[in-house]
This record gives sequence, C-alpha cells and structure tokens, in this order.
Amino acid sequence: MLSLVTTLTGPTWMSVITGVVGFGWILLRREWRRPLLLMGAMAVAVTASSLIKHELSRARPDPAFMVLGLEPSPSFPSGHTLGSAVFALTLAWLLVAHSRRRTTTPARTAVVAFGLAALFAAVVGYSRIYLGYHWLTDVLASAGLSLVVLAGVMAVDVWLSRR
Repeated sequence: MLSLVTTLTGPTWMSVITGVVGFGWILLRREWRRPLLLMGAMAVAVTASSLIKHELSRARPDPAFMVLGLEPSPSFPSGHTLGSAVFALTLAWLLVAHSRRRTTTPARTAVVAFGLAALFAAVVGYSRIYLGYHWLTDVLASAGLSLVVLAGVMAVDVWLSRR
C-alpha cells in the first residue's frame, strides 16, 4: 500500500494530478485565479525542492533499505512530502476560501479539510521513511517548507480578493 502511495505522489503523477485538477477547475467553474494559484504553488514547491537538493546534496539512507529500488537524487528535502503537502494544503485553503465567499463555512469544515490534508501529507512522509528513501528530518523540513508555500498562497489569494 505504501509503495502505491509513494508512486502516486511522485513528481510525474503529482504533475498530472495537479494539471487535471487545475484545468478541470478552470473548465467546470470558469475560474482562473485559484486553479492558477494551485498550479503555481506546485511549481514553487518543485523548484524549491530541486534547488535545495542541488545545493545541499544530502546523502540518502543506506541503499540496502530502499524497498523500490535505488534512488540516486539527494535526500533533503523530501520532494514527495513537499509536493503532496503543498497540493493538499493549498487545495484545502482554496476550497474553504471559495466556499466562504458563497456561504458561511463552519469552522469545523475548515478543520476537517486541513486535517485531511495534513493526514495525507503525513501518510506520504511516513511512506518515504518506511520505504527507506528519507530521513525523518527530510520529511519534517518538507512539511515546514510546505507551510511556507501555503502562507504565500494565502497571502496572494487574500491580496487578489481585496483588489
């Protein structure tokens, strides 16, 4: 099960999922701003992960523990965790913020949305550690970085909403 999780949250599948959700949102809701915020957040996450990996070049755990085969790229930060957390948290923000403008969204809806997003990211992070590809600090740093990206999305979304 965790191998499926790690496969579906890899860069290729997350790009496809982000594109389908983003362009689907544009076509169904005839709205551009929020889907572009989601896709932009993912682009920032991928770029940040690539730059940090290149700059720090931290070694991964022993390849003997890697369940799905050798991963040659640097370990820090966990791109799977970063991408999945940014996607889920940003999507939760955009859906909650979107629904708040139409009706009154109870606080528990926001708590559930962000709770599910955090749970999803935690499962992905756990899968990367369990399958032997990352250290705990790689995953924790990615979680922190995802919150920074989310804060940027929130700031831009609020700023654009007030314009």
